[in-house]
Amino acid sequence: TVQAGDPWILGAALGFGLMLARMEHHVKIAGSDPASVFRLTVWQMAPLFVCMTGWAAWELEAWPSLLSARALDPMAGATVALGALPAVVYMGLVSTAAVLWAQTTAMGEVPSSEAGVIFATEPIFATLYASLLLGDNLTAEEAVGGAFIILACLTLQLPAGGDGAEPESPEK
Repeated sequence: TVQAGDPWILGAALGFGLMLARMEHHVKIAGSDPASVFRLTVWQMAPLFVCMTGWAAWELEAWPSLLSARALDPMAGATVALGALPAVVYMGLVSTAAVLWAQTTAMGEVPSSEAGVIFATEPIFATLYASLLLGDNLTAEEAVGGAFIILACLTLQLPAGGDGAEPESPEK
């Protein structure tokens, strides 16, 4: 049965796939040198910052204070403890910016179709870590789903056309 969150998951998958295809396009144009990768990473981070700031303001019900003169006072209506700041900085720099930088660097070497399947292994590793480190139970459905994702990754490595020839690598 279709659940209320399913359209969000589908939208996220479509958005992620579109991002990979567009990033492959932009890396081909800009190049994969460190300066170009940095600029492309910044362009990915900017909309994330705007969207996440808006989401946080919505969740914290801070819109009224953001739209008033009180927004000029940095301490007015502060609802997030300063103790959370190291975690927020880590999430922004390591879990987001560094990962986007690594993905953008890889897009110079791997076509977006393969990158999408490779990135699809993320839930497998998250599930394995949760199982090993946190003691979460791994269900049969999760194991079968993970096996299908691994099978898709391995299938991508098979030669195309069945003639034994190696698949062509993307132009750089």
